[in-house]
Amino acid sequence: MSFDMQYRPPMALQTPDEKQIGLLLHLSQLANIIIPPAGIIAPIVIWQVKKDKIPALDAHGKMIANWIISSIIYWFVSFILLFVFFIGVIPMVG
Repeated sequence: MSFDMQYRPPMALQTPDEKQIGLLLHLSQLANIIIPPAGIIAPIVIWQVKKDKIPALDAHGKMIANWIISSIIYWFVSFILLFVFFIGVIPMVG
């Protein structure tokens, strides 16, 4: 009896070409070091172009998209909290 009700596509990249595209997909996030928005755009473009040809790459692309969205949310919340805490601390010091 299986309690796994959600379909999960295969996540294993099999051939060397699939593994190379998967590596490129994950490492393309580091493009932010050279061109800041490239680390957000490049992985999404690679994922959207290759997800139909390599079904296992779809799961990796979803993980990277989740990582990017989470990072943006964390950055935004941290930026707001930075101002909240420093604006609250400055009147106490002065």
